This record gives sequence, structure tokens and C-alpha cells, in this order.
Amino acid sequence: MSRNDRGMARADIEALTQRSTELIDRVERETTDDERMRKPAPAAWSLTEVTQHLALVTGGMLRTARPSGRSAPLLDKVKTSLLTGILRSRMKMRVPVAGIVPRTGVTWTDARTHVLGSLDRWKAFVDGDTFDDTGFMHPLVGRLTPAQTARFLVEHFEHHMRQVDRLFAGLKGA
Repeated sequence: MSRNDRGMARADIEALTQRSTELIDRVERETTDDERMRKPAPAAWSLTEVTQHLALVTGGMLRTARPSGRSAPLLDKVKTSLLTGILRSRMKMRVPVAGIVPRTGVTWTDARTHVLGSLDRWKAFVDGDTFDDTGFMHPLVGRLTPAQTARFLVEHFEHHMRQVDRLFAGLKGA
């Protein structure tokens, strides 16, 4: 891995932190407690649940950390392109791991705290000594480098921001 990989991961985690802070500020500024918990449909997620899911994915990826294996640059590019393409598409996908499905009873304060805590742990990882020696496991594409994982987290966040925008539009129309 190169110093550039760490720099890219750091930039992605910083961007993710900024966007997460913007999301939290927007939700707190523009919604009530009831609106944060409101689901547009029985099987849909509320603003609190989307935020909780983002926290679960961000923290969950960190928990998949393993010693890095051999890297295959072409395969790494294919994996990143595949994940980016899926997340940028309008395709709906089921959550691939039960541990990242929002749980009932989580409050907005809990979801908010978990997002920020997960990002703090990512910042510490990117600046830590094990960055170059770590790989992560994604449930669909397998092993990812730290830089690929940070990029995935940004793309995943942006994917769900379209959902957040629809939730806000629904609140204005209610």
C-alpha cells in the first residue's frame, strides 16, 4: 500500500465526517422528534433508522478488519467499480447482513452518537500504525483495502442521502 492510499482514505473519512455532520444538523434543524421516527411506509426506514444503518455499516466494516493479504490491483479496481456502480444505481438491494439492519427502539440521539463514534474510530484507524497491514471484508465483494473501504463508506452514505432527500420531501408533503 502507498502513502497515497492513506491520504485517499483520510480524505474520504474527512468528507464522510463532514457530510454526516451536515446530515445530523439538517435533521435536527428541520424535523421534530416524531418526524425523525416517522416511516413513510411500514417496511420503509425513518430518518433515525437510516442514520442508524449508516452507523452500523461504518462501525461494522471496522469490525471486519483482518491482516491484509496479497493485493491484486486489477481485481481491486473491479471490486471498487462494482460497488460504486451498484450504489450509484437506482437498484434496490436487500441489506446483505442482518447486523446492519436498523433495530427498533433506537432513538435519534443513539443513532447520532453511533454515527459520530464510528467516524472517530475510523479517523483513529487511518492515522494509526496498522493501516498498511489491514484488510476489510465486504459481504458482497470480499476483501477490500482500507482505501477501498473508506471509498465504499462514502459511496454508501451518498446512496442513502437520496433516501434521506425522499424522506424530507415526504415530510414537506405531509
